Amino acid sequence: MTDAADPFLLGPLGKLTAMPSSSVGDDIRAPYRRTAAVQESLTGGTTVDVLGVHREWEFGFSWRLAAELDRLIARYNAPGAAPLRLRDPVTVNLTSIDASHGGGVTRSTVAALASAGTLAHTLPATMPGEVDGILGGAYLWSLANAQSGNLLLDQPVETRIPALASTPVSVGIWATGTTTATPFIRPYDAAGAALADVDGSPTALSGAWQRLTQLNVSPSGSAVGFGFGLKVATTTGARTVTATAPLVVYGATLPALWSPGGGAPRVVLLELDTRYMRLGYRGASLVVREA
Repeated sequence: MTDAADPFLLGPLGKLTAMPSSSVGDDIRAPYRRTAAVQESLTGGTTVDVLGVHREWEFGFSWRLAAELDRLIARYNAPGAAPLRLRDPVTVNLTSIDASHGGGVTRSTVAALASAGTLAHTLPATMPGEVDGILGGAYLWSLANAQSGNLLLDQPVETRIPALASTPVSVGIWATGTTTATPFIRPYDAAGAALADVDGSPTALSGAWQRLTQLNVSPSGSAVGFGFGLKVATTTGARTVTATAPLVVYGATLPALWSPGGGAPRVVLLELDTRYMRLGYRGASLVVREA
């Protein structure tokens, strides 16, 4: 007896397919693995220097018809040239973990790119209420007189969010500043070329945090992935934008509250252990790790 396919998806950008269902009654371990150095002082104090956070998933499959696991076995033995992505439906925020924390995991701007001006990681004195006391980091984007440009998050190919056929997306970014900002998404095709940006509505920023949203956006039919961010038009004077806690989800609306990212990372298949239950039936366990 088998279950319907779980909504976990696995494959290259543009070709994500449903994984076999995990066994009934078995939970799926999905720990967050820190890359960190632990140091202990002479007085016994402990310091943890975190360089990054990566996910890991441990799937279990029992009493599967042999054909149900064939594609998984083939993908494990010959993963191909295209990097694999895993869609974790429990983790709704599709941004990378670092971008979702406003760069607070790496304490850097590695997950962001500014087309003009300067970009830095900052620790704002105040934060949006829903993440106050949880997040401490943000991106500080500074523009000189008459400069325009965009702040693009999750634009490297390894962190671009997968675009699913006939599935809209919604974007929210908390921002404060001294200019008008417009949320947007930038789709990419299978060759990695950027397609036409899809812009939302411009919003005048102020000293108070507000969430800029772009709801129910359908990327181009040829898009396999996308980045997202904020645009600023040319105006007089120096300006700044501080942005943090982005939330990107599949669907026409946004959840009420922010949640950590990591819902669609680039992964490697670390270990596949298969078993023969009886003639015609297999069992397996699969370990998937964020690359």
